[in-house]
Amino acid sequence: MTHHRPRADAATVDRRVDHIAEQILRGKTSRTIVQNAAKHKDFRGLSERTIREYIAKAREEIRTRGEFDKTDEFAKALRRFEQIYDLALTKGDLSTARQVVRDLCNLFGIEGPIHVKVEGNVTVTTFAEVARLALREVAERDGAS
Repeated sequence: MTHHRPRADAATVDRRVDHIAEQILRGKTSRTIVQNAAKHKDFRGLSERTIREYIAKAREEIRTRGEFDKTDEFAKALRRFEQIYDLALTKGDLSTARQVVRDLCNLFGIEGPIHVKVEGNVTVTTFAEVARLALREVAERDGAS
């Protein structure tokens, strides 16, 4: 009759996966992780095969955490820039406001300076209006190429 260890509860599994993921992110090899796991209280008595299964779970967890939605991240970045821009203008910090515009150009992939032709009187009151003007100018310029 073989004696089997009881299955680990979810908290223990998560703790083990997190511990191994940390080791992977620190550049440890699978061999080193297996060797070190035997010394760690959460892994005592586990077979090498079981530890390697935890290594596979940790690698998958790292991949999953590394995935992101570019559209969501772009929208969040745009909103953050908008907040910084608004705060800079409120404080009269034109240097920071100008840097935000440069950073936005990088975010949009806009190369070089943009010259916006303005005819008549235009009052721009929000960051979104500035962005719309710049994007319209870029679209017109790219369409004319």
